Parts: sequence; C-alpha cells; structure tokens
Amino acid sequence: MELTMMPRVRFGYVTVKCTTAMVMFVATAIAMTTVGRAPTQTATTSRGKILMYPYVSLGLEKNSHMINLVRLSKILRSRGYDVHLLIGTDAGSWNELDQTFNVVHRYPSANASDIDYMKVALGWSSMSAYQLVVWLADKLERQCDALLSHQDILVDIQSEHYDLLFTDFINNCGRIVSDYLNIPTIAYSPAGFMSDAALFPDLPSFLPASPMSRLEPGQMTYLERIKNTVEYVAMNIFWFPQWLGKRPASLGNNTLAVDWMPQNDLLRHASTRLFVSHCGLSSTMEAAYNAVPVVAMPICTDGFRNALKLTSAGMAFPLDFKTLTEDSLESAIWEVLNDTRYKRNASRVAALLSDTLVPPRDKFLYYVGYVIRHGGVAHWQADVLHTMNNWQLFNYDIAVLGLVVLIAVFFISGGAFWLCAKVVWRCWPVLKLTDKEHAN
Repeated sequence: MELTMMPRVRFGYVTVKCTTAMVMFVATAIAMTTVGRAPTQTATTSRGKILMYPYVSLGLEKNSHMINLVRLSKILRSRGYDVHLLIGTDAGSWNELDQTFNVVHRYPSANASDIDYMKVALGWSSMSAYQLVVWLADKLERQCDALLSHQDILVDIQSEHYDLLFTDFINNCGRIVSDYLNIPTIAYSPAGFMSDAALFPDLPSFLPASPMSRLEPGQMTYLERIKNTVEYVAMNIFWFPQWLGKRPASLGNNTLAVDWMPQNDLLRHASTRLFVSHCGLSSTMEAAYNAVPVVAMPICTDGFRNALKLTSAGMAFPLDFKTLTEDSLESAIWEVLNDTRYKRNASRVAALLSDTLVPPRDKFLYYVGYVIRHGGVAHWQADVLHTMNNWQLFNYDIAVLGLVVLIAVFFISGGAFWLCAKVVWRCWPVLKLTDKEHAN
C-alpha cells in the first residue's frame, strides 16, 4: 500500500492515499437485520482504540471500499489494536464483521428499496455531470441523515473515547463524525484522488477530476479540459452492480458461474493467461500485481478510468460493452493471447509495483500508530494555516486588489483618452484655421 499522509486544515484529517498498491480482500455477504451495538471479543491488551467508519453503497451489502477496509482492520487487529466499526443496517452482516471487529455499532439505514442499481449502472455513461452529482449527493445525504438522526448511536460512540477515527475519504459524513468526536482522523482514498476538502486539490487542467473519468491525465484536448473542469466539483462514488439472476442457459459447460471465487489466487496461478474484467478497483490492482493481461470492458463508475490506466500501460485491450459482439470479444481475446507485448507490459507493471523499500503493511501500521502516538499531525501544518483567514489563505484579498487595480486602470485610461479627445476636439478648429493662414 502506498501511503501519502496529508495534514487536514478544515476537517483535521490525515489523508491516506492508497494507490494501486491498496490491500485486497474478498468476502461473501450474509443478510442480517441486527440494530445497535454488537460486542465481540475484546483484546486483552491494546495499542489503541480505533473506530472504522467506511463508505457503504446505499442499498448494497458491501462494495470494494468496505472490503478493503475490513482487510485493513484485520491488519490492525493482528498488531494489538482494538478496532470498532460504525455501519448501517443495510450493509448486512457477513462473518468477517464479527470476526474482525471488537465492537460493531449499527444505526438504522435509510430506505434504499427504490434504487435500481443495475438501471443506474447501465445508464451511467449517458448521465450528465450535473445529473450524476445530484444523484450521488442525494444518496450520500440520505446515508448521513440516517446516522445523525440517531443521537443514541452518536452518544454511544463518543463514550468509547476512541484514539483515532479511520474513515473513507469519499464518505463526506466522516467529516461530521470527526468533528463530533474531536479526535485525530485518518481518511483514506482507495481511488488515489484527493479533493479540496483536505486542501490537496487536483489541477483540472491535466488531472481527471474524478476516478470515474474516462480522460487520460496530461493528454486532454481543450474541450476535454473544459469538461473536466466542470466535473471537478463532483465527488463521485464507486457503485458495483452484481448479477443476482439464474445461470443463463446459453452458457457452455466450459464456463463456471459462481457467487464468489478467490480471484486474486486464480490470477496468481501460473496457468492464468488472460483476465476479462469490468475493471473494478480490486480487479485492476490484482491483475496489475499478478502480471495478467486484461481485456478491459468497463461498465460503470471508476471502471472506465481503471481500464484507461491498464490500456495506457500496454497490458490491456479495451472494449465498449454497449457495442460488444461475440466477434469483437473473441477478436480481443485472441489479440491479447497472441501478442506477447501485453504479457511483457503486464510483467513490467507488476515489477514496478512490487519494487518497494518498505512493505505496504508496515507503512500502513506505522502511520496509524504515528497519528495515535502524537495525537494527530498538527505539527505538520504551517502556522499560517491557523492564523490566516480564508480571504488571505485563498488569496481573495489579492484577487480583489487586482480587480480594483484593473478597474482603476480602465477608468484612468478611459479618462485620459476622453481628456485627450476633448482637447483635440477643442483645438481642431484653431489648427485648421492656422493651416489655412499658412496656406495663404
């Protein structure tokens, strides 16, 4: 895991930037409707008490964000930390929750029965930036309202006196919980992007504004830069639809349809030569780490950007699922299998990712312990960030002064031009008369 620790100014965050080296874990989900606090076994000795507050898709039992956070929590538990979980009831319950966390705090979730995720996923590419922002903002607001409307849960977690809050950067409600608990906070970004909320802005002139973007960093046209700048205001989320229907009758005997499989183990197997993927976050990382060439067929959300990364690295062949045919899929498969460049580039990417000075697990544990030991990272922040007001911090005062100067120059120049014109107008008859006298 590659970490970038950033001090937070507005919300007190330490931002953990988890890029392509993000830990991976897959687990099955089992429905459960328990509400409230579910205590489990507590460690006899603890290096610190941590509250995990993940982002979980409204109406879905789990997603890649939750899966990765569970993996991180297991690492923390293995090193002696007490790790608690704050989660809604719509996340369901799977064996890993009770096995991973010392305590699980549950709050009644918002009603998500009206959300057709497959319809949303299939129509994702046709949604405008404005529609996408409105849709996502509504879902996030409903999740946050569900938590904040239950004061008993908030009081319960406050009474635990946590040493650290660990939240998903995309979970905007985590900022409110951070301020409510008033404790050091780590916000991690599995998509590798940050936002202005942590005073770590992306530059829309060359960096895609969203992990869902289909634009390539540093290679955007002028019109694409305009589009990217408009999308820059959006905070996008990962939504992974899953197939819940029966096995299609058209599937042959050589196709195995399963509810879950150890994907990372299969990709690591020496016999695996190709991966046809929708390019979700974990799928992208696992393919890259295991040097497996990909036929990239993104469907929604961050899949388009992940597919672009793999394609740019030369280890994937892209396909458009909306225009997909049997022939185009077969052609893409044979292209990747027969062209050795894909495998060679995949091996190069895997070598780059695995060549690290400090193991990702050790780096992650170090920074979590660092924040707890020192009560945050205020010492990383420049003093001026606490003494300057927003007008000074964002140079609004300079912008206003510049505007005043421009207006003054405009009026002074205009006034000077008007005076010159007036003088010339008054002097013109005299000059004409003088010219006539000289002529005579």
